[in-house]
Amino acid sequence: MLSRNGYNNYEPIQQHYQPHNQQQPYEQQDYRHQNDIGEDYYSSMRKSPSPHIKRSKSFKSLLKKFQNATIRGHFDKVQYYVEQYGLLNEREPSLHGGRTCLMLSISRDNYELVDYFCQQEHIDLNAI
Repeated sequence: MLSRNGYNNYEPIQQHYQPHNQQQPYEQQDYRHQNDIGEDYYSSMRKSPSPHIKRSKSFKSLLKKFQNATIRGHFDKVQYYVEQYGLLNEREPSLHGGRTCLMLSISRDNYELVDYFCQQEHIDLNAI
């Protein structure tokens, strides 16, 4: 049961202190998922985190990150980019849109992403 301040009455308040995420305000504000706590997804992609990624990053740059997330099999990141930016709707081959990422997932035997892309693209693999 939650109290008025939102904390669980049976768990200590100290669990909400996360010093390892203080350097990533972008993750804290926009990209929340319990399984991702403690994983430093963005360190190799961005050296200085910015809460204004939608305005400061070009669309091609976002698509490259989307492709990298697909190659590495980070389902939560792929889902985030699809939902926030509609990247599966991009069809230009040079920008590595949805069909290219589907093929990357198939080639790497990442069935979780294959199923997700097929659902989003309305593709029936049984009919192929």
